[in-house]
Amino acid sequence: MTEITTDAVVLRQTDYKESDRILTVLTPERGILTVGAKGVRNIKSKNSAAVQLFSYSELELVQTGSRYTLHTATLKNGFFGLRSDLNRYSLACYAADAAAHFCTEAGDESETFRLLLNLFYSLAESKEKPLWQLKAAFELKLCTVCGFMPELGACTVCGKTTTSVGMPDEAFLTGKKYRFSLLESGLVCKDCYAASRTFPLAVPGMPIPKDYTRPLSFAALTAARYVAIAPVSRFISFRLAEEQASDFCDLAENYLLFLAERGFDTLKYYKSL
Repeated sequence: MTEITTDAVVLRQTDYKESDRILTVLTPERGILTVGAKGVRNIKSKNSAAVQLFSYSELELVQTGSRYTLHTATLKNGFFGLRSDLNRYSLACYAADAAAHFCTEAGDESETFRLLLNLFYSLAESKEKPLWQLKAAFELKLCTVCGFMPELGACTVCGKTTTSVGMPDEAFLTGKKYRFSLLESGLVCKDCYAASRTFPLAVPGMPIPKDYTRPLSFAALTAARYVAIAPVSRFISFRLAEEQASDFCDLAENYLLFLAERGFDTLKYYKSL
């Protein structure tokens, strides 16, 4: 039996027995942990406020083998502001689900931990950034910090680099758009996009469907480049006009779902609002 103290964000909670909960939490040094929290549904519990969904708290845990049991919890930030708006709350639920899917157990998840805290703070306290920007920037940055940095400066097939980051590159334009290959995790130039339909998938001879690539305007590509390389503390500090946002949002969501190889019910609910 070992006692440990760690910061944590509560990603999921499941009621258990009469007054207990099973918590899924994200910690910076130990990754995803499943924690038994006895009696926290009791109104007299001193730990209940610190283990609500999305709470950022310091947890004192007792580890017995691979099992963790909550001893005490001290709330650092409850992000209560995001609970007053259903759209913000549902986006936080989706973000928590996505983080739980991509993060590992017993691994260093300090970057993802900070990313999630920054998102929750923005959802709870800052109204200046639109939700589409918070969602798309989080999706793309989550992929990046989890090891799936997209190639946004060169063709992932032939290696041709873009000639400029200040203006569109004709060698990469199909019509008026760049093309991002989900399968290749990066840009494809005009020549390679034309040939991409013949790339083999898992089944020999099966062509890539057309929607394995996503169109990107130059403005959307510029925003994606910023998010990919920006520090976590500033991942949403960019400007993109709402009328130019559709390509950026489409890329971020589809890239995350493609890598996850699954959908999320929380995402479906958020989009239904």
